[in-house]
Amino acid sequence: MLDPVRSATEHVAAGNSLKIAALAVLGALIFAVPATIGMTRMKRRNVSTIEPLLLAPLVLPSLVYGLAALIVANFIGFPPSLWLTILGHVVVFGPLMYRAVSVVAQGMNPSLAEASATMGASWFMTLRRVTLPLLMPGIMAGAFLVFIQSLDNVSVSLFLADARTTVLPLRMFALIEESLDVRVAAISGILIAITLLGLLVARRVLAPRPQQP
Repeated sequence: MLDPVRSATEHVAAGNSLKIAALAVLGALIFAVPATIGMTRMKRRNVSTIEPLLLAPLVLPSLVYGLAALIVANFIGFPPSLWLTILGHVVVFGPLMYRAVSVVAQGMNPSLAEASATMGASWFMTLRRVTLPLLMPGIMAGAFLVFIQSLDNVSVSLFLADARTTVLPLRMFALIEESLDVRVAAISGILIAITLLGLLVARRVLAPRPQQP
């Protein structure tokens, strides 16, 4: 697995998967945090109408979505590519980020932002010094979920990635079809270790701190 000559294709695929996952987290962050903040300021009736639309990609099977996205992309003239794959991952897994952040936002005290504005802070300072720090546990949890799901995704990448964008899950399937390559077991072990390490780090970072007397 670590041989740069024999496993050059796997290294490229791993690099592409990490790039797609990282950019998917960034795209989901840009979408989810403003959406969550906006939802907290809307009436409950409007939230009940709009929120199911935001969470719809979680219900739709990703295989169906990947095929539908490919058909629509070809219809409007966008061929499969790295950026189309990233966009697909943002749409499919972005709701995970939104859901994680919205759960934290529901427990926020709105009077904190009001107090910040009363003290003369601008909306940007309130966002930076009050709102975002309070939302950080949800942001971290959502980032972890989006990263792992994007790194391990097959169905969306299968339809939206071009021939030059080899991703790790598809490369693992190719290795299994060619022969029972032991590198598949090694890659699987590394992915499991990354997931467990991420869970331990998230548990350590997001664990509630005991309050000082």
